[in-house]
Amino acid sequence: MAQGWKDTGIHFTVTQANSLWLQSLDGMPTAEAYAHIFGVPARQWALPPLAQLARLYPLGLEISAGHQERIIRSPLQVEADGSFRMNAGVADGEIAHLMVGDAQACLENTRLAARKALAGSGKFRPVLALVFIDLAWQMLFVTRPDQIEAALREEIGEIPFIGAFTLGQVAQPPGETLVRFFNQSMVIAVIGED
Repeated sequence: MAQGWKDTGIHFTVTQANSLWLQSLDGMPTAEAYAHIFGVPARQWALPPLAQLARLYPLGLEISAGHQERIIRSPLQVEADGSFRMNAGVADGEIAHLMVGDAQACLENTRLAARKALAGSGKFRPVLALVFIDLAWQMLFVTRPDQIEAALREEIGEIPFIGAFTLGQVAQPPGETLVRFFNQSMVIAVIGED
């Protein structure tokens, strides 16, 4: 897995959420909370291009107090009432950190994820890599799309790969027994043969 989104240092408390709809942060409509941070009127977040660009500014939910790792949840759509429709549930009371994409971190973590995927193939000869990349990466690299492929090629060499942009990824993190749902990530699976 690779993830290149960084914590901006700005955080909120989720004050109203209904499953996939994030209605308020710190007691104000979600779009209004974003308006205060970005200096753009709240009503603009429900219109293009901001309605789509909101995906570049997801929320990182705290796993536990003081823990630096974040479970990222992405907005799919900004509703007319100022709520955000997320592609995974958010709960009242969660601490949500505003995240921002870091292209350099994405590329570095792509290389790291590819190395780990290859190492995980063990005694099997890698013959194919499957790459699932969050749609936000496509948005982040819109002016330089070849950089992701180049970072992959640096590590996997001539092994063929196929991939797709997705609205989330499912993976079992190393050392964990459960499969989890992720946003803003890249998942690489290497298929090998004897």
